[in-house]
Amino acid sequence: MRNFRNLVLGLLLLSLAGCDLTEAPALKQTTASVNCSFGKSISEDKKRRLAFTSGKTTRETRSLDGMIRATNSTYWYEVARHLNSTVFVGDFGETLYITAPKDEMLGSYEGSIESMSAGFQFSYRGECTLQR
Repeated sequence: MRNFRNLVLGLLLLSLAGCDLTEAPALKQTTASVNCSFGKSISEDKKRRLAFTSGKTTRETRSLDGMIRATNSTYWYEVARHLNSTVFVGDFGETLYITAPKDEMLGSYEGSIESMSAGFQFSYRGECTLQR
């Protein structure tokens, strides 16, 4: 099952990167650290949260209730770094977009996360702190 998930993730990453199988880059876990809070709730404890360090979701994020936790992914991969955004994909299929310029190493930026589950698509906007 894990090999199948890795295959699907690899194909997803290829489609995001816009390259064909002959140009496929090696998939490496990101070394970046990210901390995000999503939602319009005034109360911080009601916002969805996500944090990963060196490409691995933190223990604190994994232990959050499913209504607060913004991800089910354990490992994160940086798949694109554009002029004004950085894109990460988690091993559970979530896609995290951060409006961080590609040369910025540290800062707080707008972010959004998208995921699909049981035929439903979820999208949340918020703020992310990024450190490369």
